[in-house]
Order: sequence, then structure tokens, then C-alpha cells
Amino acid sequence: MALVLSVTLASAAGPAPADLKKLRIARIDPPIKAPNFRLMDLKQQPVSMSDFGNKGVLVYFWASW
Repeated sequence: MALVLSVTLASAAGPAPADLKKLRIARIDPPIKAPNFRLMDLKQQPVSMSDFGNKGVLVYFWASW
């Protein structure tokens, strides 16, 4: 089972609406900032959403049960 969360802090020059519709992605205007949370990376170092500033972030949660 996998859950994918895509957080995009889009600017005015973001993707065209037709491209978003084709991918079945809804653009939220104005963009909403994701809550700041902290997880461990593959090297067991803490990483938080605030480390990425205003960049787009893809968070992929994966489980193999």
C-alpha cells in the first residue's frame, strides 16, 4: 500500500491548467502551506518541511505489509 502526498507551493508561472486537468490535479489558489513536520531520512537524519523553504515537495509514504 502506498500513499503519495504532493505539496506544491506554486508561483504564478506554474503549470498550465490543461496540464493539471490531464493529470487530475487540482490547483489550490491561493496555495496552502503544508504543516511543518519532521521525519527521518534514509540516513536517520531529521528532515522537516521548513528545510525546503518555498520549493515544491513530494512526500512518499510506503509500506509493505
